[in-house]
Amino acid sequence: MSILMTWAGAAVVLLTAAAALQDVASRHIANGFSVAVAALFVPVAALAVGLGAASLADVGWMAAGALAVFVAGTVLFAVGMLGGGDVKLLTAVGLWIRPGALPEILVIIVVAGGLLSLALLALRITPVKIFEKQTFVAACFTNDQESWHTVPYGLAIALGTLAAWLTGALGLPIGPAPG
Repeated sequence: MSILMTWAGAAVVLLTAAAALQDVASRHIANGFSVAVAALFVPVAALAVGLGAASLADVGWMAAGALAVFVAGTVLFAVGMLGGGDVKLLTAVGLWIRPGALPEILVIIVVAGGLLSLALLALRITPVKIFEKQTFVAACFTNDQESWHTVPYGLAIALGTLAAWLTGALGLPIGPAPG
């Protein structure tokens, strides 16, 4: 079961990384990324519970955590602090965070988002002529006016997801069958 959890976690990390690349390039996260991350959780959780490797209570707590992330994300969306794609991706990733680890992972995501915001602010106040020839800025940070006023928060979500995977906070808690 732990091999399945490792591969499923790797798939979640890769899906969020792909979403982050799309977000950086276009300031848009396709719904397919969020749907894939959430949909992958269902059979993995069902299998883990069915085999007695995880408890239904753990799955319930993980779903409750994702619901809390969705509610908070919706509030942030309503006040213009997060995009809709960010909220959906963050909610889908929230399904995968183990009970008790969600606050720490959200702090990592918020700090990564803050550092990204500061980096983008530094780029915005730096004379454009310095960066004109650099392919990173040209390829990743589009020149349209709207993109200069937004932060590709999918990148912060992907970094937080990677941190969760590397620290063992991503995936169902696997243990002996409840007694």
